[in-house]
Amino acid sequence: MLGALLLLASTAATPAAAVPQGEAAETVRRIPAAEARQGVAAVPQASSVEIFDPLTLAHKRTVSLGQGTGSLTWIDWHDGHWWGMFANYDAKGGEPPRDHRYTTLVKFDPEWRRTESWALPATILERIAPMSISGGGFGPDGNLWLSGHDLPELYVTRLPKGGATLDHIATVPMEAEGQAIDWDESQPGVLWGISRKSRALIAMRVAAIDSRGR
Repeated sequence: MLGALLLLASTAATPAAAVPQGEAAETVRRIPAAEARQGVAAVPQASSVEIFDPLTLAHKRTVSLGQGTGSLTWIDWHDGHWWGMFANYDAKGGEPPRDHRYTTLVKFDPEWRRTESWALPATILERIAPMSISGGGFGPDGNLWLSGHDLPELYVTRLPKGGATLDHIATVPMEAEGQAIDWDESQPGVLWGISRKSRALIAMRVAAIDSRGR
């Protein structure tokens, strides 16, 4: 008698465990800005990475990533690879039948060849709907920190030990209302964001989050 073992990845709705709330990000600096916003993706969605000289701001190179995954909202270099998130939206800026649930983290090799990708967990999708992820990057603690489009909070994630969905380990309140974020490499633990309401660049001191979301 032959036996067979089937391993199935279930997508059935199951009660999600409560996600810990981390210590709120402390605003430490505010710089007025004439404009502080990100635009909504044009359709059809096509993405490219534009590389500039940091001193002269002269354009140096374009890496075209094409169509079909979503709208690239951020990239980061981490652990010898490029990482980027492709946003998808329910309404304006979206491409049916894809909606916010199709927002995807993609890992590229140094030559921009796609190697792996991950979906967002339901605990983040329910917070960002009907929009998507606007900012992100790997923090000093090794976790991947994400920001949505509207809410003043950060989503702390990590790659899963198995499966194709990121682990959501904590949610951290912040002053910035979502949008772009970036870690300050000269000041470990300081994260920059933007405030559309007050038209300002905001520097925030953020506590590291461990594997238990604390």
